[in-house]
Amino acid sequence: MSKRNTTTEAAHLAPLRSTAQVPALAKSVKGSPRTQTGNGRFFIADRDEGSLLTAVSKTLLGFLFCIQLDYFFNAFAGTTLLSYRQEQVSFRNSLPRGSRYSTGPWDAVFVVFYTIFILLIRKIITQRPRAVASYFGAKSPERFTEQLFSFVYFTSSTTFGLFIAQTRHTWSMNVHELIAEVETGSLDGNVKCFYLIQAAFWVQEALVVGLQLEKPREDYVQLIFHHVITLVAISLSYGGKYTDLGIMILVTHDASDAVLGAAKLLRYVRSGLTGLAWLIFLFTWLYTRHYLMIPVIYLTWQFSSELDSKGYSFLGKTSLFSGCLLVLIQMLNLYWLTFILRGFYRLLFSSGTTKDMRSDEEDEGDEQ
Repeated sequence: MSKRNTTTEAAHLAPLRSTAQVPALAKSVKGSPRTQTGNGRFFIADRDEGSLLTAVSKTLLGFLFCIQLDYFFNAFAGTTLLSYRQEQVSFRNSLPRGSRYSTGPWDAVFVVFYTIFILLIRKIITQRPRAVASYFGAKSPERFTEQLFSFVYFTSSTTFGLFIAQTRHTWSMNVHELIAEVETGSLDGNVKCFYLIQAAFWVQEALVVGLQLEKPREDYVQLIFHHVITLVAISLSYGGKYTDLGIMILVTHDASDAVLGAAKLLRYVRSGLTGLAWLIFLFTWLYTRHYLMIPVIYLTWQFSSELDSKGYSFLGKTSLFSGCLLVLIQMLNLYWLTFILRGFYRLLFSSGTTKDMRSDEEDEGDEQ
């Protein structure tokens, strides 16, 4: 058969082949919600991503509706709003300063509810990483959306924590004022809300890391260890009512994480401010996680001794144990500092540093 006849036959058969492929393609789309890329990884099809995102959004709206029902009709006991509010006593010409709350088992239900709530927020932000990353012109879509979620949370928690701290004696570093708060036997409403939301967030983080819902990091074991220590420390300080000390620690750590998130986002979008952002992050990390933590750890041990002298022996022991947990966290922070300094050294002195700092590979210093 001549070359010309072969070409003519191929041209006649091409429409038939295209037609034969249509049912198979339709069957693939209808029968399987996934498409496969060249590297063997599977991604949910765009139409199914949109459907799932709609379902998540509806669920989120349902949660918000539950909150409103709880507020107006107390329909869900204490699932969505704070429980155990105490009656306020006001004297003549004096108004009660904020709501006070005690603690109880419904607080655990509150934490479970908001753990699911935060997981939904995370899912909404990270649902379509390529679409979000392309909007911002970012590299590494999955990492970019994960850092976007972290930046939003830590910025919000730092702002709320600073708002609480400035209205209280959190920064006074005075043991007697911390003891006075313990002796009230109750918690300020904002403090309780902040603490329980923090607990929900760290439970969510432990689930994400433990179940590997995101790409495992180089410091996977250290992250698990950190999250467990954090949850134990939050539980002890919440139960013992020495929350002013806890707020000080949580706010300083969240502040450095917020700056870290901003630096990574700038790195992924290839901003010219990346170097400056990493310099600010390095300073923030050293100041909040190391310089401020040394007197805080010492204050914890002072606080423990003072509790013992006032007859709060059990709280004194838990406070001392919390101080030991802070030492462990400080050791983890020093471990992560080595990654941060190595990355910063490359930023300043290595050739081809810009490529290294913006690569798709595992981030150096990819802390919690």
